[in-house]
Amino acid sequence: MQSKKAPCDCPSDPGWLTEIDFSSYGFWDGLSAFGELRFHYESTEVAFDFSTDFQAGFLNDQGCYTLLNPSVSIETDSILRAFAREQTGASPPALEFDFDDYTKRIRFSVLPGTNLRTFSRFAKTFSQGRFQETDRTKLARSLNCPQLCPCCQEAGNARIKDIERNPLTRLLRNRMASEGELLVTLAAHDSRIFSSIRPSQLQVEGAWLVSEDLRSRLQIHIPSIHGFFLAREEIDGVSYAAIKVLNTHGLSLV
Repeated sequence: MQSKKAPCDCPSDPGWLTEIDFSSYGFWDGLSAFGELRFHYESTEVAFDFSTDFQAGFLNDQGCYTLLNPSVSIETDSILRAFAREQTGASPPALEFDFDDYTKRIRFSVLPGTNLRTFSRFAKTFSQGRFQETDRTKLARSLNCPQLCPCCQEAGNARIKDIERNPLTRLLRNRMASEGELLVTLAAHDSRIFSSIRPSQLQVEGAWLVSEDLRSRLQIHIPSIHGFFLAREEIDGVSYAAIKVLNTHGLSLV
């Protein structure tokens, strides 16, 4: 599969970053001091973010960091570099993790008005050097974007123009009307997120279909959608509707 570098999704204003020694003793256990943070999963095809409590997070003997509600697992051996981003304008401070395949980025951001001192102390404790972000560093950290053939590009543009008639849009609107929950699973070889969303808002933002509720926000890149199917899954005696969305290469987006 060919890929190209996508524009960096970092804040547009130049910011200050501190490279973090995430392999240092106490780093992962130290995240519990933050309590609640905003968890962000970002790729060029799908993004998902939600607030969650880090107090119960833990690193197991195999190097997998786990959060419990929603369920998140991250294989820390696949993390290439980690940074603490200082607050820039309206963007809150955050810990950012770059992975060795450059297909995704995970961020833990501070909720507005909370944990600023804790964040500053944490960044200094595990600092490996502070530097100002440049266009060159942004490019180096950009995510790999799957290359679309001309036919897929044309089909993707058509989906954007006719998004209200897209079956996925109709399905999400139906779930909104029935106030039903949807399972959301993002799975890669080095990370997995298992959560649910009860869509209360649905809108199009540029090339992205955005669904959100009071706790979480799911974004799907419209040109990347090739197909999907709907199934029902039962977990702990509760029945859920589950959507499997596929990209133009037949791989699961969500």
